[in-house]
Amino acid sequence: MKMWIVLTLILVVFSWQGGAQCPSGWTKHDSSCYHFSHDTEPWMLAQEVCKTFGAYLADITTQTEDAFLQNEVQRLKVNHWVGGNDLMNEGEWKWVSTNEDIGYKNWLTGEPNNLVQNENCMDLRSIPGWNDERCDRSQLYICEQPVEDVSIVG
Repeated sequence: MKMWIVLTLILVVFSWQGGAQCPSGWTKHDSSCYHFSHDTEPWMLAQEVCKTFGAYLADITTQTEDAFLQNEVQRLKVNHWVGGNDLMNEGEWKWVSTNEDIGYKNWLTGEPNNLVQNENCMDLRSIPGWNDERCDRSQLYICEQPVEDVSIVG
């Protein structure tokens, strides 16, 4: 009888959470989990670190997602890499996770400007807004992965 009560409580908790979880150290927003790094890496290495988690540098497709990420970057007061880049063709910004053109945009005024040449990778600024930056610069970064759907089988 006690086991049945415990299983019922577990099911209620999972139902309340929608069965969706993020790994420890990740933050859930909508249907994604985000990890705000504690280490700095150049953009390419940051992408590789994200891959080790089964994730990718964050892509920002809506104003709601952008506001969520910008709020955290402003709170931390440090710039963070995200997955936007124009490495293949100057001025053609794409998301590294999908290779799709960037639709929603929130560039800082005058950006992207490729000011010092080779500013081919996107970061979020604590100002707030998006900026193009040299990819070889070490910065904090944001990884993204879909929320895990945890199902109870049995």
